[in-house]
Amino acid sequence: MFIKILKKDIKRKKAMNIILSLFMIVASMLIASSTSLLYTTTTALQHFKQVSETSDNLIVTFSSPENDRRMLEWGRKCRKVKEISSEDMILALAEKITIPSEGRKLEDGATLTVAKIPVKNNLVFNEKEELFELKAGEAALPNIIRESAGLKIGDTVKISIGDVEKELLVKHFLKDVLFGSGLMGLKRIIVSDEDYDDFHGTEDKSIIKLWSVMKTETATYEEVEKEFSKTSISSISTFNSKTISYTYIMDLTTAAIMSILSIFLIFISFLILRFTIRFTIEEDYKEIGIMKAVGLKNRAIKNIYLVKYFAIALLGGSLGFVASIPFSGFLKDNISQNIMMTTGILNYFLAGLSSVLVIAATLLFCYLCTGRINKMTAIDAIRQGSIGERFSASRKLKLHNTGYISTPVFMAVSDLVTGFRKFIVLMLTFIMGTLIIIVPINDINTLASDDVVTLFGLAHSDFNLRPDGYGVSYREAGVERLMDYTYSIEMEMEKKGFDTDIHPEIMFMTKIYAGNPDDSRNILGMQAYGYPTGNYAYLKGTPPKLENELALTEKTAGYFGIGIGDSVNCIEKNGTKKYIVTALFQSMNNLGHSVRFSEEHIMDMQDSSAFTLFGEFKDKENKTGQFNALKEKFPELKIRNSREYVDSFMGNISGQIDIIKAIILIVVLSINFLITCLLVRMLLTKETADVALLKALGFKNGDIRKWQAVRIMIILVVSVILGTLLANLTGSYLSSGIFNFMGATHIKLNIEPLQVYLLYPIIILAVTMTAVLISLGQVRSTNIWEINNQE
Repeated sequence: MFIKILKKDIKRKKAMNIILSLFMIVASMLIASSTSLLYTTTTALQHFKQVSETSDNLIVTFSSPENDRRMLEWGRKCRKVKEISSEDMILALAEKITIPSEGRKLEDGATLTVAKIPVKNNLVFNEKEELFELKAGEAALPNIIRESAGLKIGDTVKISIGDVEKELLVKHFLKDVLFGSGLMGLKRIIVSDEDYDDFHGTEDKSIIKLWSVMKTETATYEEVEKEFSKTSISSISTFNSKTISYTYIMDLTTAAIMSILSIFLIFISFLILRFTIRFTIEEDYKEIGIMKAVGLKNRAIKNIYLVKYFAIALLGGSLGFVASIPFSGFLKDNISQNIMMTTGILNYFLAGLSSVLVIAATLLFCYLCTGRINKMTAIDAIRQGSIGERFSASRKLKLHNTGYISTPVFMAVSDLVTGFRKFIVLMLTFIMGTLIIIVPINDINTLASDDVVTLFGLAHSDFNLRPDGYGVSYREAGVERLMDYTYSIEMEMEKKGFDTDIHPEIMFMTKIYAGNPDDSRNILGMQAYGYPTGNYAYLKGTPPKLENELALTEKTAGYFGIGIGDSVNCIEKNGTKKYIVTALFQSMNNLGHSVRFSEEHIMDMQDSSAFTLFGEFKDKENKTGQFNALKEKFPELKIRNSREYVDSFMGNISGQIDIIKAIILIVVLSINFLITCLLVRMLLTKETADVALLKALGFKNGDIRKWQAVRIMIILVVSVILGTLLANLTGSYLSSGIFNFMGATHIKLNIEPLQVYLLYPIIILAVTMTAVLISLGQVRSTNIWEINNQE
């Protein structure tokens, strides 16, 4: 009997059942794929670190006899350290790496090094996730070079270090757990032992040491870092095995966002199910009344409906699980370029379990929604579903008082005023859909804006540049030579008609503590020359001006439990020096742990790890035109805008979010389209007699369609406005998790009015109204004699 009823219902409500099935398929696909992806990415990192034999703690320093001796001595004496070893890496300037086939230099913002294949710790793998060997004349490149230069296996690159120049065949692309993340600014190019020895033989080279520290069983990563921070040994970077996982945060974010999108879609599916079930039950008042009259119990009647929704849930869950396999593969491909991924039987089990839970939750929800059957009686069949009583006026609007609008528009507004409840599901869907579209757009616009550098503790700039050899040359030359060179660039630009103000920004690792020397920490130091500290953004306090003043990030101040007016101690080569905290700021550099010194602070340039020149146009008119012209006139200076600068050391994060945004946009627009089609068809089915009556009264098909369309359009416009306002008001809180983790404790999203208030609302409106027009074809086929139509 159930099968016969199911077949009849499927034929009778074909469009409605197809749309519900599509919802279940997409919901099941997204939840299954995101569950599998989330499990894969979270476990893959641990697996990647294990097979790579990652060291517990890692310290990167410039190599010198004195520095190397002190590092070995510290490793031997520190009771928290079980073993210490090192690998040499030769600094390779990006401008000294060329692509012979295209005759151009490599343009990359990361710090590149040349190294041998590691054999003990911190192993590297090829694109097939296998260990590999290299012959003389072959190289394995990091993925960031493949992406930025458009290289592929079989291409050649020419690397010049000192007086040694080699043309190498690209044999592999690396999966490097230490430096593979886009957030890691240091990258290594792997070459054969023979080629490395040739590069190492030149006198004009800079050696970087990668120190691998294995801690004792009882020690923690943090304890080892604190022991090192007590020394005055200068370092480029310090991190540990736990910190490495944090650098892959953007890869994990993809899985997390897809999970949130899945939950959103399931929530919408349940709203639609509730609306559909209640609509179907109210439409079937005659059948339910007759079944109760012949003695069928409520449970038996409910089971008839549950059979249908069990079939839809089972079909949707099964097809969704099957579709999740290639879809999760697509998402993994976008991540697995950097991470060594593993896919086992457990992935499929979790995906299948997610689909089963979706089916079970759907059935439970459907059962709860059939409670309306308990209240229906046999008399409802006689009264055509109505109890025959009304206790309020049927109209809150009067047509004769609204002569300024047409009759179809009046009818639409009147329906919304008197029967708003039946449109709540549609409004909630549109609001949530708008919210989930606008928030990522604001995030992307923030990362792509000119002010994005302020999130990294830097000042606003119109451009930045990094000339050939810049940084390495001036580590030895000192501040005066650096400022002379900066001034010479300004003069060259002025000769060609560009009035600019350029200053150097220097970054270096330093060690500070507040009260207890045993609680010291390595943090990133930042300092500019020839540029007032008052030009930077601060959360609280006043800019540091004196030599013994500095500004701390809010995250670092919270770590030490100090604030403005307190003092901190910096461990320097010549001893410990006390500074007063005059301001707090935010920075996503070094995961939020940074310090800014005043202009008066005297630093040892040899301790610096990064140099960049930032510039502003004194003429504030047509900055975009000036930037393009400047870039064309000075190609050798590698001039970039803020987004290009951020992408250079964080990887193409905005590009990854662009992909996620595209997926979200497609899914949400599809949801809007399907829900609109479903709701309009259901309303037309319920209002068949009303449409027939309007035709009998002389209304044209166009007027009836206008009545139906205006209702949806009003709901849509109001929902988009509310969703946009909600996204802009709450977007900072919704996005704060990832930004706070990286150190931006007070994020202000960049809202592009044309996109947020015009472009995307128009897209949503166009897609939704297209669904309305497609669904209104039933109006033409409705005949006058269907006024008393009762199936």
